[in-house]
Order: sequence, then structure tokens, then C-alpha cells
Amino acid sequence: MAEDSPFTVDADWLQARLGEPGLTIIDASWYLPAQKRDARAEYNAAHIPGARFLDQDAVSDPDSALPHTLRSLAERAAMSPRTLQRQFHDATGMAPYEWLVRERVTVAREMLEAQSALPIGRVAELAGFGSEESMRRHFRRIALTSPAAYRAKFGHGAKGQKTGFEIGGRSGGIRVDAQRD
Repeated sequence: MAEDSPFTVDADWLQARLGEPGLTIIDASWYLPAQKRDARAEYNAAHIPGARFLDQDAVSDPDSALPHTLRSLAERAAMSPRTLQRQFHDATGMAPYEWLVRERVTVAREMLEAQSALPIGRVAELAGFGSEESMRRHFRRIALTSPAAYRAKFGHGAKGQKTGFEIGGRSGGIRVDAQRD
């Protein structure tokens, strides 16, 4: 098992037990809209033999401004939110909220690296932060620098090179093309 977690295992552990009775593998892959990835399509294209797909959007509340809540996930898992939090922490080493913030910072980093013309406010929105200020605060805490400084250091595109980046999500998509001077 991976780091003594009852929920995650390493590849060697899984390989040694594939096909054993009682082993259930759940692929609960889910991506933020800005990542433009389709977890179901990736599962259909290739997955661990015997794995079952858990569609997280199917267990969310699409009528809510916050469709993926701890309460909705806990209800689906037939446990209390507190038990889910405790087990999530045991499995990942962090609370669900901290994990989510770190995932959002990762998405923001990828956008800042790929496209220098995309305004930081739009990056914050597409990465799932409630505001640009919220992204700046969390980004600085996790990446130890500001989004602008990160973009300046790690952004792609040499002088005079045309760059492009597409971002999509539930509210539609955008295409940004820019010429670096």
C-alpha cells in the first residue's frame, strides 16, 4: 500500500493483486473545466483492467453554484462529512479543501506557463478561484511567488514568437493568440 493509506496503493501492490476476488478499482478521475480533459473519454480509451468509472458530475448537484460539495460526496459515499474529511486526510495527508486549492494553483500555473496574453483575472476564473485576489493569496502561499512573477519566470514564447492557447469550460471557451514583442 502507498504510505499506509487504505485508499491509495502503488503500482507494484496493484499489479500483484490484479484479478483477486474482492478487489475493486475505482477510477474517479475528474478535471477542472479549464484543463479541457474528458475523464470519461480517457477512461474509455484506456484503463486498468476491471476498473470501474465513477462519474463525479453524476453525483454532484448541477443546479447548485457549488455542484461538488463535501456533503454531496459524503452522501454518495454513505458516510458523514466528518468521516469523509478524516479518511481523505488519512489518504492524502491534507484536508479536501487544501487539496482542491492546490489543484487549482496547479491549473493556474499551467495557464501562466502556456499563455502570457491571458489576463491574470481570467486565469483565476478559469482555474476555479472566486476572485483574482483569492488566486493571488493562495498562489503566493503555495508557489512562494506571485502569479505575475511566476509567469515572467516560467512563461513560454520567445520574443517575436506567436503563441496560442485554448481554454474551455462549462461557460464556453476562449482562444487567445498573442505576438510576443
